[in-house]
Amino acid sequence: MARWKLPAHLETERLVIRPYLSEDRQAFVDLLTEGEAPRRLGIPPERRSVEEASGLFDGIRASYETDQPIFLLAVTDRESSQFLGSCGLAPQDVPGTAECFYAILPEYRESGLATEAVRELFSYAFTELQLTRIVAFVFEENSASQHVVEKLGMRCEGREKREIFPEEGLV
Repeated sequence: MARWKLPAHLETERLVIRPYLSEDRQAFVDLLTEGEAPRRLGIPPERRSVEEASGLFDGIRASYETDQPIFLLAVTDRESSQFLGSCGLAPQDVPGTAECFYAILPEYRESGLATEAVRELFSYAFTELQLTRIVAFVFEENSASQHVVEKLGMRCEGREKREIFPEEGLV
């Protein structure tokens, strides 16, 4: 398994992308229990409870203190520090490859924030983590997410069925 160093923070014109802080708990729980984000992130219905999301949050934060942290970061507004969403990377079987994932709270979508956050994450991944390839899994009906990956220069390589999702996605 890859051993990736988490950044203290990454900054863009509008965002700060950083490891989760204890004060992010409620926003994280809301992100993982409300709306379409839990399904699109592959969280099974039986795990979309406040208790499950809180437990996951605690596990993520605890992992930051280990030599193999979970590479999941909070996306926040640069000026107000308001929590806007999340982005991260998951190691893949092929060395030098990761899958990216991201979720923005509904009220902040369609403003380019996901693209901005993930572009900065990619920059860190390619330069600091020395990754050579990043993939994404996107549901076909999620045109906004398809738009994000297209703006990042990614291209569709095909369809894939994953055990945790009820339908195929684009990779």
